[in-house]
Amino acid sequence: MVAGSVTDQPDDERPLAWSNVKLEAEILDTFAAPPAAGERLELAFRRKEHELNVLFDQLSVADARELHRRFTLMLPGDPIATMFGRLIGERRTRLLSFLADARRREALRNVG
Repeated sequence: MVAGSVTDQPDDERPLAWSNVKLEAEILDTFAAPPAAGERLELAFRRKEHELNVLFDQLSVADARELHRRFTLMLPGDPIATMFGRLIGERRTRLLSFLADARRREALRNVG
């Protein structure tokens, strides 16, 4: 092992970071989209949740895991995690569950 390498650092000293995922821009745009003209706020948030699930379903298992990790860690400066944190708890829980289920959804797609 090389002295001073990242692997020599205790876990609590390693800086936490995140990686961008496929569709990052589209996910951010969905979070930031205003309600449609005349759309009630509750309906706008339901629509956004549905649109996010559609985008999340297009992610690879690795990207879904990374996004789940980012939403769980809520690191400062992470724009997606910041927007995710503004959602109500129930909506966050549903979206996290959907991301966590990526491997099962992929397996079901590969069965047929």
